[in-house]
Amino acid sequence: MRELKGANAPRRKFDDILSYLSENKLTKEKLEMVKSEWLVENFIYKGSLVMIYASAGSGKSWFALALAKYILEQELLRTGEEFAKNGIFNSKCEVYYLNADNSERTLKNRNIEVLTKYDNFSLTPIKGENKEEVINKLAKSNLTNKIIIFDSIRNFMGDINFNDDSAVTRFMDKLQQMRDNGGTIIFLHHQPKQTDGENNKLYKGATAFADSVDEAYFLNKVEFDDESKFLSFCLEPQKRRDETKTLSCRVDTDFLNLLIMDETKTLQLSLNEKEKITIDLVCEILDTSGVINQGTLAKKLDSLAKDRAVEVLGLNSLWRLLNKFENIYFKIDKAKAKNQKFFSRI
Repeated sequence: MRELKGANAPRRKFDDILSYLSENKLTKEKLEMVKSEWLVENFIYKGSLVMIYASAGSGKSWFALALAKYILEQELLRTGEEFAKNGIFNSKCEVYYLNADNSERTLKNRNIEVLTKYDNFSLTPIKGENKEEVINKLAKSNLTNKIIIFDSIRNFMGDINFNDDSAVTRFMDKLQQMRDNGGTIIFLHHQPKQTDGENNKLYKGATAFADSVDEAYFLNKVEFDDESKFLSFCLEPQKRRDETKTLSCRVDTDFLNLLIMDETKTLQLSLNEKEKITIDLVCEILDTSGVINQGTLAKKLDSLAKDRAVEVLGLNSLWRLLNKFENIYFKIDKAKAKNQKFFSRI
C-alpha cells in the first residue's frame, strides 16, 4: 500500500509532536527558575560552553590552570561563608582538567602541585584511544556542578578535519550535550600561524567552533616579567553574549594565583599597538598644549605622527578611543553652542 505523504499523511504523529512542543514550551514559571551564577563575574557563568583560543606559546595552559585554582578558591570562600552561617559544608563544584597537550614534565614545571591540595580538583593525562571514549562517556554523564577543562581540544578530535564544518558540528554537539547535562565546559584551542607583531584574532578551523559555544575568548599575552614571573593576559569576548566583558588578569606562575584587574587596567591592556601609540601621542600633545579643541588636537596628532613616522588611528576611531579614556588620562569638556569638544590633561 502506497504511503501517504504531505497533507494526506496520517495526523497522529504530527499531533504528537505538536503536543510535545506545547508540553515543553517555556513558561513564566520555568524562566523564573533559571538562575545565572557566575563562576568568574562577566567572564564564565555556570553551565556554559566556552572556547579560549590563542596563538602558540601565548600561555593558554598557564591561564587555564590559574583559572581552575581561582574557581576552586572562590568555592572555598563560598562554602566557608555558608559553613559559618549555618554549620553546613556543601561544596558545589568539582574541576576536572583533562590534559592531552602537555607532558608530565611540563606540567610539573608549571607548578601544578599547588593544585593537588584541593580534593575537588583532578588533573588527568588523557592518552591514545582513550580520548574519543572520554568524550563519548562524558556526553552521557550527569555533569551537574562539574567543570571540565580540555587542554587542548584538537587532541580530543582524532582524525576530524578542523575545516569540515559538518564534522566539527557533530563533535561540538557532544560538548553541547555535556553542557546540557549540567556541566561547565571550557576548551583551549589554537590559532593559525600569525605574522610577527600582528594578530587577526581568528581561531583555527570551521565556523562551527564559534557557532556552537556560548562565548569565545581571544587570549592575548600582553606582558611577561621574567624577574617576578608574572604573566599578564587580556581575554576579549568575540560573541559578547550574556553580559560577558573583556577580562584582564595577572598570573603568578610560581603559585598559579590569578589576579583580576580593574576596568582601567583592562582598557590599557586591551589596546593594540596603533592604539597605544595614538594614546601616547595625544597625552604628549596635551602635556604641552593645555586645553585644545578636537580639530586642533587631530591636526597636531597627524603632524606629530608624520614627524615620528608612526601610524595612528583615523578620526572616527580616534574619537571612540579617546571617549573610553575620558577621566583616566584627560578631561573632555563639551561646548554645546559650537558642538565642539575640548581636551585637557588630568
